[in-house]
Amino acid sequence: MQQVPVPGKTLTMSSRELAELTSKRHPDVKRDIVNMLQALEEDASTFAHIYRDSMNREQTGYRLDRDHTDCLLTGYSAPLRMKVIVRWRELEEAAAARTTRLRDLAWQEARRIGKGMFKGLHDYIGTLDGSENQKRWAHENATNRNY
Repeated sequence: MQQVPVPGKTLTMSSRELAELTSKRHPDVKRDIVNMLQALEEDASTFAHIYRDSMNREQTGYRLDRDHTDCLLTGYSAPLRMKVIVRWRELEEAAAARTTRLRDLAWQEARRIGKGMFKGLHDYIGTLDGSENQKRWAHENATNRNY
């Protein structure tokens, strides 16, 4: 099960994914995580999460941030470390791409709204019967309100 990165949230990697990437048994990875957190004098429960296994039973796993994952991996072999490093890069690139897509969508929406506002402004000015000064004043007033 791969995590979907969400902008603004800390990226994590689950103990199950770490077990899969390193070809280790999940109970062994969990044991290694608990031992590491004890050595760091950190509360393992802050990293714990519940998931359902293939038989729909609730099981405890762990979600580690990048620093704790790197710390755990220093005890593993170089090929296993490299697999996890590559996966972290994929997670970070996916998060960056999602952030860029959201920013682009926000910009497109703001531009669409702005175009609609200015069209409405010009339509309104066209209905005025007054002098050029009145039309100029209406344009400046409405433009300032838009900003």
